[in-house]
Amino acid sequence: MRVENYSPLDPIKSILSGPPGTEAAVCLTLPPETSLFEPNASDANVMRARQDHDRMRETFEQHGIKSFNMREIIGTELARRNDLAFTSRDKFLSELICRAYELQRQYGLVADFDRLVAEITSLFDHDVKSMGLDAAIAINGVLNNVLNPSGKLKHFNPNLPPAGNFLFWRDTNHITGNQMGTHQMFYSIRDQEVALAKIGFDALGINYQPVVTGKSTASIEGGDILPLELNGQLYSFIGTAERTSYEAVKAWYAMHESLFNVSGDGIIPMVVQGPTRDTQDQMHLDTYMQQIAPGAIIHCGELTRQREISILARRKGEIVKLQPENFGAWIDRNAGNVYDMSRDEQLNYAPNVLVHGSEGGDTTVFVTRDGTPEVTNFINQHAVNTVLLKMNELTKFYGGAHCATSEIR
Repeated sequence: MRVENYSPLDPIKSILSGPPGTEAAVCLTLPPETSLFEPNASDANVMRARQDHDRMRETFEQHGIKSFNMREIIGTELARRNDLAFTSRDKFLSELICRAYELQRQYGLVADFDRLVAEITSLFDHDVKSMGLDAAIAINGVLNNVLNPSGKLKHFNPNLPPAGNFLFWRDTNHITGNQMGTHQMFYSIRDQEVALAKIGFDALGINYQPVVTGKSTASIEGGDILPLELNGQLYSFIGTAERTSYEAVKAWYAMHESLFNVSGDGIIPMVVQGPTRDTQDQMHLDTYMQQIAPGAIIHCGELTRQREISILARRKGEIVKLQPENFGAWIDRNAGNVYDMSRDEQLNYAPNVLVHGSEGGDTTVFVTRDGTPEVTNFINQHAVNTVLLKMNELTKFYGGAHCATSEIR
């Protein structure tokens, strides 16, 4: 499969995504500092979040965008090549629920464990129905650390949490130009998500290479990498903050260097410098800035005006930052139509949109939720079509349409 992603104004050909499942439900028994998975509402429900995700995928298909369910693809591949330690639905569920009970007994975080058991059961049965028993056991077993990737039983380890954040598919990879890079995560326990993503890419025949190699501690996550096209010029943005380090920025630049040209003949690479801690509500570049149409950008000025943007280039063998300026000022100078949203709008997932271009330059913008009417009105003025995804339940887990997808244009 050929992968390309040069501009948000190009049409999306296909979407890669992975709906949440039993691993997210089991993570509710763990404190966020252990699981890295945190609901921001007491009534957060994984099954309803999965329904949001499935409805999002159906909406993409209705707009001519092929949707790949990476959970199913990876589960099928794991089952195809491995002998599984479990062949029975009831025995696997019993093992999984026993492990969830041990975590609940240790931390005591779930008020109604019976309801959690019902949700785990429903989520697993949903997978069985969509991909078959063996594939469902394979993917749920690996994501919950019940099985290793070869299908063998793993001893219970309360300090090795399930991969609850597997639904945030963009974190594992990015596509700049015509090259896919896979990532090394800020938290090492999330690298299992990257390992599973590679299995899915191999199954689809997608070529990729790791951005970070060797024993480097550099980290990079996909929400920090965005293509832009303004005034006919292609840009590739990468943000640095808590989850993407400057060491990884240099590795990303080196990987795609043949595509870059600061003179404007190719893609101009630019880095946005952000804070290095307390970034949960502004974790990635895509959480506070997006291009939504030709010349039109939405951003949270309260955040962009606290950040510096620079061109990246190689000088005398070193990758350096050139022409630093205020990020908010750069947006105002280069975009003809700008919506400077409030912090409340940013926190309500207003920038977490996915833009689907057309051959004629018009755009369809998929909006995560309906809580920011003024931002949506601005998008309506500059995009041909705005599609509301109504992902109000999925956003309770700190993510939206852009976080949960990786697009191939």
